[in-house]
Amino acid sequence: MFGGDGAGKPVPCAPPPAVGLTDALVPALQRPPCAVAFSGGRDSSLVLAAATAAARREGLAPPVAITLRFPGAPDSEETEWQQRVIGHLGVTDWVRLELPEGLDVIGPSARRLLLEHGPFYPANAHLVEPMLDHVAGGTIVSGLGGDELFGLWERRRVADVAARRARPRWSDAAPLAAMLAPPRVRMHLPRRRRLAAPVPWLRPAAQAELDAILAEQHAYSTSRWDRHVLAVPRARSLALATRDIGRIAAVSGADFRVPLLDPGFTAALAVAGGWRGFGGRGATLRALFSELLPDDVLGRRSKATFNDAFFATDTRRFAEQWSGRGLDESVVDPIVLRAVWRAPRVDYRSALLLQRAWLHDQGAVPC
Repeated sequence: MFGGDGAGKPVPCAPPPAVGLTDALVPALQRPPCAVAFSGGRDSSLVLAAATAAARREGLAPPVAITLRFPGAPDSEETEWQQRVIGHLGVTDWVRLELPEGLDVIGPSARRLLLEHGPFYPANAHLVEPMLDHVAGGTIVSGLGGDELFGLWERRRVADVAARRARPRWSDAAPLAAMLAPPRVRMHLPRRRRLAAPVPWLRPAAQAELDAILAEQHAYSTSRWDRHVLAVPRARSLALATRDIGRIAAVSGADFRVPLLDPGFTAALAVAGGWRGFGGRGATLRALFSELLPDDVLGRRSKATFNDAFFATDTRRFAEQWSGRGLDESVVDPIVLRAVWRAPRVDYRSALLLQRAWLHDQGAVPC
C-alpha cells in the first residue's frame, strides 16, 4: 500500500518510460561487469532488456545475465521463459547457477550473513550472494520494485471504470464512495473482505493491531496512478531491501542498483500514465515496453514461486530443534509458529521470525 492522495506530485514532463528505464541502467553499465539478476519473470526480463538496449546505445559492454536455478523447487522452473527472453535479446553471456539444495533462509549462506550482520530484510536477501563471484568490483542489477509499481495499486478498479476499460457494476458504488471520502472516514467504513490473510501465529491483540495498521494504510492509499508510482520508491520495505542487499553486495566490492525505483524512471511512468494509468500489469507493460520485449512475455500470467527453495531441509530441522524462545510471546504463539515451520508449505511471512529465532538459539544478539 503506497502513498496518499497528497503523496508526491506528478512531474510535468519526462521521456517515455522505456527511455527512462534505459537511461537508469547506464550508470550500472559504466561499472562493469554489470550483472542482471535474471529469473525469467517479467520484471527481471524488463530490466535485462533495458540494460541490453542501453549498452548498445552507449557502446558499453553488454550486461551479464545471472540465473539461479533450484531443481528441488519445481514451482521455480522458468527455463522456457528464460530462453525466450535470452534469445529475443541476443544475450551472449548467460551464467546459470544450479542450487539443488536451495537457499534456505537459515541455510549455510544465510547463517553466515546473519551471524556477521544480524537480521536483514527481506529474509531472502542472501539470494544475491551466489552471484557475487561473477561480479567482482562490478554491479548487480535487480528488478526489485516491479510488483509494487505494476501490480499493487489498490484503487485500480475505480480507475478502470472511470477510463472505460471496465464495465461498471453495482458493486463499484461503495469503492467509489470510499475513494471520494476523506481518509479518516475511509478508515471506519465497513469492508467486505480482509485487507490481508490472517497471520495464524499472532495473538488476537497483535492481529487486531495489524488489521488497524492495514486499514489506515488502505484508507490513505492514493486513487491516482501517477501518485502511486511516485510513492512506491519511498516505501519502507523497498528502502530496507535496497539497503540490506546493497550491504551484502558491498562486502564483495560490488554495487547494487534497482533501476525500477530510479526517480527518472518513475517520473516517466507517472507522466505516461497520468491519474488513471493503463489498467492491469500486462496492459501497462504492453503499452509502454513493447519495443523491449515480445508481447507474450509482457502479457504472461504465470509466475514462478520460490517457497520450496527458501524453506528446505534446514528449516525443517530447526523447527524440530527450536527451543521455543527468542520471540515476544505476548505477540507470537510459539506453538503455532513451530507448526507453520513444519507444514508442507511454509508461510513466507514467518521467514524473519525464523531467522530471529535461529539467532537466539545460537546465542547471538539480533541487531
